Amino acid sequence: MKSDQSRRDVLLLGGLTGLIASGLWRAQPIFGPSPANAQTAARMPAGGSPYTFERGFPTPETVERAYDDADLNRAVQAYRFFYPNVSVYGLLAGFEPLGAKYNQTAVVLEGLPRHVLFTPNSDTPYASIPIDLNGGPVAIELPEGPLLGVANDLNFRWIMDVGLPGPDAGKGGKHLIVPPGYKGQVPGGFFTGKSTTNRLILIVRSLPVGGDIKGALARLNDVRAYPLDRPDAAFNYINITERSADATPLRWEDNIEFWKVLHRIIDSEPPY
Repeated sequence: MKSDQSRRDVLLLGGLTGLIASGLWRAQPIFGPSPANAQTAARMPAGGSPYTFERGFPTPETVERAYDDADLNRAVQAYRFFYPNVSVYGLLAGFEPLGAKYNQTAVVLEGLPRHVLFTPNSDTPYASIPIDLNGGPVAIELPEGPLLGVANDLNFRWIMDVGLPGPDAGKGGKHLIVPPGYKGQVPGGFFTGKSTTNRLILIVRSLPVGGDIKGALARLNDVRAYPLDRPDAAFNYINITERSADATPLRWEDNIEFWKVLHRIIDSEPPY
């Protein structure tokens, strides 16, 4: 108990020192005549509840307020730091009710107002493929043509580009994504990327050359993913253009569900 109290005192002292250094409150002189209101609080110059000091020491209320403010600051930092993780999880979870399954389906759509997504383009059809590496590496095959794709993991870290911006340069080819810590053999003939999480999302856009939307959609039906050890595994395409979808964290971002989702991500993925 004593060590815990000492730690709290050190943390409080450090926090108050930071407040003094940043000029967030007006310090009282240490030496010389005490002002007439020496027993009165030194207050923050604007807004909020003041930090109050008596004879140079924080009042019990100020101590409690300082810890509350530190907790709030850490919570805000954690929220901002982990928002990208929760955002990617929103992409994965948002398509599940529409039939998306890891390593088995591509969700295909033409972007319409009924589709709630972050930063999509309405002029190109998309395919979204959820990938799970818990069973080992997953292969991705793309046909030749005007396709642009990117794989991001649950840490919202870039894994690899595919299609025109990728190593195949639009000529088609085989790509392989390996899980974190993978030490197995990587077969030849694959462009390879490594994920920092076991779950990830692959998004592929198909350019409608000359306004050919049907041709662009058909091209997406030649993109497939499969476990490396099961190249003949079934793969399906689900077109949700006429169905509503919300693949964002908007429904979680202002309530406790945000932290529950983050908890699930941290508990189910390896440390990074």
